[in-house]
Amino acid sequence: MRWDRHLEEMEELGYTLIRGLIDRETTAEIRDYMDRTIAAGHVKDPKRGSSQFHHRICHPMDGELTIRLAADPVVRDLVTQALRAENLRLRQQMFLLTQPCGEPPPSRAAGWHVDTTFLPEEWLDAPRKTFVQLFYYCNPVHPGGAATVVVPRSHHLTLKAAGEAQCRTEEDRWAFARSVVARSGVDLNDAVELCCEEGDVALFNPMLLHSGSNNTTDTPRYAFHCSFHDASAHRIRHLPAPVFYDTFPESMMSGMPEALRPMLER
Repeated sequence: MRWDRHLEEMEELGYTLIRGLIDRETTAEIRDYMDRTIAAGHVKDPKRGSSQFHHRICHPMDGELTIRLAADPVVRDLVTQALRAENLRLRQQMFLLTQPCGEPPPSRAAGWHVDTTFLPEEWLDAPRKTFVQLFYYCNPVHPGGAATVVVPRSHHLTLKAAGEAQCRTEEDRWAFARSVVARSGVDLNDAVELCCEEGDVALFNPMLLHSGSNNTTDTPRYAFHCSFHDASAHRIRHLPAPVFYDTFPESMMSGMPEALRPMLER
């Protein structure tokens, strides 16, 4: 499949929104999986981003759904092209439920950040030495409905600033991330809510400045997150689990089609 327009948009804006990529049967199945898992007593883990209004379900997770989502040939083709990948790896999967916060509009950004500090040469390399991430929106996300808030084109400034800061050690990179807004000069007034319909998928550069937002509607927001990288991105492969790098259960490895099992290797 040709993804040229979307890949050009991601290069320019730092993200692209692909309309209707996921069918309604799959989005309904994702919502049902989250509801059943939470009803069965899944415990929130603050270390993985769960909070009063957020419930995140992370690996290790059993179930055929996670295998099918990872094996989706259309999504694999998209991220392979986005990464210029030669040996694709699945980095992370996460189900996210954002409950209404009980506050009136307008919605507020919850915390500006980049996901991991990368250098310009890591993004420009072929294969890229970064990851890319996707958000599957499993119900409509309208203004105030826990939309992801982004600053378009901010990845150009954050990558440039990281290169000028000569972030060579992990300590340097984490310190840069903690002050990324000030050090990059990004104007948060340029931020926009990423509103979408059920089945839309957003593809992100990890150096795009973005934030979650509070849900001022009366409807929960359901989403699925995953990220991929190329096997040659050795730094990513050594980021610590479980926060940055999932530990997949043996059931996922054994259930994955044999030709795709290398995608789960650590």
